[in-house]
Amino acid sequence: MARAANMITIEVVGNYEAFMSLESGWNKLVEKSGAGIPFLTFQWLNCWWQSYGAGNQMLIVIAKDGGEIVGIAPLMITKVRRWGIALRAVTFMANYHTNRMDFIITGDKNVVISAMLDHIKKNYKGIDAYLLDFLVDGSESDAAVTGILAGKNLRGAKANSIISPFIKINGNWENYVSSLSKKWKRKISDTGKRFARLENGIVKYTDSEIDKAFGDLLAVSKTTWQYDNGTAIASTKQDTAMYYSLAKAMSEKNCLRLWILKINELPVAFMYAIEYANKLFALKIGFNKEYAQESPGVFLSAHVIRECFNNKLDEFDWLGENNDYKMKWTPLCRQHVQHRIYNNTLLGNAAYVTENMVRAGKEQLARWRPAPAGEVSHA
Repeated sequence: MARAANMITIEVVGNYEAFMSLESGWNKLVEKSGAGIPFLTFQWLNCWWQSYGAGNQMLIVIAKDGGEIVGIAPLMITKVRRWGIALRAVTFMANYHTNRMDFIITGDKNVVISAMLDHIKKNYKGIDAYLLDFLVDGSESDAAVTGILAGKNLRGAKANSIISPFIKINGNWENYVSSLSKKWKRKISDTGKRFARLENGIVKYTDSEIDKAFGDLLAVSKTTWQYDNGTAIASTKQDTAMYYSLAKAMSEKNCLRLWILKINELPVAFMYAIEYANKLFALKIGFNKEYAQESPGVFLSAHVIRECFNNKLDEFDWLGENNDYKMKWTPLCRQHVQHRIYNNTLLGNAAYVTENMVRAGKEQLARWRPAPAGEVSHA
């Protein structure tokens, strides 16, 4: 029998010291919840907050049923801009480095999430919006939030966000490669032959070599196109500190996986990943632009994905966006969504009205836009 929301008690952790006191039981709850992503682990959230938490108000909501913790929502209160309007919003403890988020819940998600949102709405005034991003479309949490919005008649919207490719690890490497396009199979084969002359060209660093590995990684990171775009590990002091502290923390849990490709002892490519719940999450991959013609990223990616097959993992998750390079390796993707809930405040109302106007305008344009050849118009 489902528990009623009013039978759930809520506690809130609003400072870093209190958050640190939760470390002992946090990861056990994450594992019990079945969320299966490293972005909810205590190590990730702790490292993330130390790098990006300044200026935000921690809002970790803990749900209990009969004294037992049945849910944690790693949230914060922050300032965001929507449609040019500065909103005081509740969001996950996340930014563009966080590729997927969720609630940590072992009980009834509908009941627990409802109780959490009710508590925030009742006890935290001046909140203009709730922006819950990086949820997987069609997941239990997505369905729960959608149902709560409808059931409580809240003003909100659901919008698509990033689409992330992933590879299901079934069978063996040879069968997987045979399923790829002829052009990409040839690319993998050619790069393999090109790099075959490099004895010990790929170094997989151990936990005791983090400082050396991270130095090589930063050297490569500063030569990548991601660095030019401001999205590399070496782009800012905050980003560097985040990924260095995360490497230390995850290596202690035997979850860090870090490969460096070298040519004549010069680091030219890297993959920084976390192995969690029998899946490999590729957080960052990069290569020196000057070696682009050699395709070091292809060679290193093939090496790591082959290792996933050899180690019988369940999945290789590319994370991030579904760019052309990643889609050459797999047709499978996860759609992520953002739920937006607007409160009855001056700025919340303005953002809600503006969003509806923008959506209506896009729908009107879509109706009048001529359909391209071969596309069926549903006007």
